Amino acid sequence: MFGSTSAIEASKFCALLRRARVTRRSAAVAAAHGAREDSGGLGFAKGQGMSALDHLLPVARLVEVDQVDVAAPPLKVWEEVRHGDLGRSPLIRGLFSARAIPGRLAGQPRRPSLIRIDDLHSTAEEPGFQVLIDEPPREVVVGAIGQVWQGDIPFLHLSDSDAYRAFSEAGWV
Repeated sequence: MFGSTSAIEASKFCALLRRARVTRRSAAVAAAHGAREDSGGLGFAKGQGMSALDHLLPVARLVEVDQVDVAAPPLKVWEEVRHGDLGRSPLIRGLFSARAIPGRLAGQPRRPSLIRIDDLHSTAEEPGFQVLIDEPPREVVVGAIGQVWQGDIPFLHLSDSDAYRAFSEAGWV
C-alpha cells in the first residue's frame, strides 16, 4: 500500500504543487457569471463549468478563487497531485506533522509519512478523509466530516458524496 508512486524528484513535485491551479466557486458565483440552465446549473455560458466541489457544496460559507499558471503539462500535474506522494511537499508534511503532535506526546506510534489521495479510505470502523468525487484529469474532491477543533479529531463515516452533500448535523464540519 505504501510503495513508490512517482519518478519526479521531491523538489520538482513541490514546485508543481506550489504552482498548481486551484479554483473554487460557489453556486452564487456561478449564477453571477451566467450558469447555463441546460446543464442543470453546472456549466457556464462561456464553456467554464462549475467545479465538482460546487456540486457537492452548492452554498458555500466562504468563496475563494485562486489561480496559478503551471509550467508543466496538465496530465503530468494531475498524475502527481492525484497519485503522487503529497508528503514530499514541505507545507503538507508540516501540516500533517503538527496535527500528529498530540498523539505523539500521548505515545502513539508514528504513522507512515507517505500521504497519497489514493490511500484515503473512510470506513465505519476507521472514519476519516475519503475521495468524494473523482473526475480525471480535471478534478478530485477529498473531504471528511469531523470536529476539527478537538485535539484528537472524531470523524464520521459517510458512504458517498450524496450522503456528504446531505449531511447537516450541528456540531460537525
